[in-house]
This record gives sequence, structure tokens and C-alpha cells, in this order.
Amino acid sequence: MKNRKNLKAELREILTTTVVLRRGSRRQRLALLSAIVLTQADRALQGDACATKVIVEIARNCGVFDGNSREYALDLTKLSDDELLSLEKITAKAQTIIRDEDDEE
Repeated sequence: MKNRKNLKAELREILTTTVVLRRGSRRQRLALLSAIVLTQADRALQGDACATKVIVEIARNCGVFDGNSREYALDLTKLSDDELLSLEKITAKAQTIIRDEDDEE
């Protein structure tokens, strides 16, 4: 169980790392995960059915189609390492574990 927690923290660190994405002649600095999503969206616009499916699934999982009129996003790339660690500790403390029926067996 402990390894899973370390992997999750490592994955979060990797996906929030700032990268430079070239789009045409422009360069844009953003989180790695955002760059991946933008790249998939560009491929979807070029007719890639698999990329379209990925983008729609991401949107569905994020609740984009739920009808919320106002959305707010958190830009974790603006936080220092200490702030990210504090945020992780606070959210871990505030989380409630919801078990699936499969987990109870």
C-alpha cells in the first residue's frame, strides 16, 4: 500500500512538471498533463478517431458535460514544492475513503 502512495506522489510530480510546447511558431509553458491533453486535442482536430475518443473520455471524467455553468481550475504549477506537500497533506487528511463493494470482500 505504501508503494502505491509513493507512485501516486511521483506521478503527480511528473504530470505537473512545466514543459515547453511548440504550437506552430509559438512556444507555450504549461504542465505536462496539459501539454498531453492539448496534443491529443490537436490530433482529434486532424481527424484522429482515437485521440477524439481520449479527449471526450477525459472531458466526461472531469464533468465537462455535467452542465455546471461556472468552472474553476487549480494551477498547481504555481505552487512551490513545500506548498504542494502541504496541500497533499491537507487533502489526504480531509479525504474520506469510499469503498466499492469489490473492496469489501
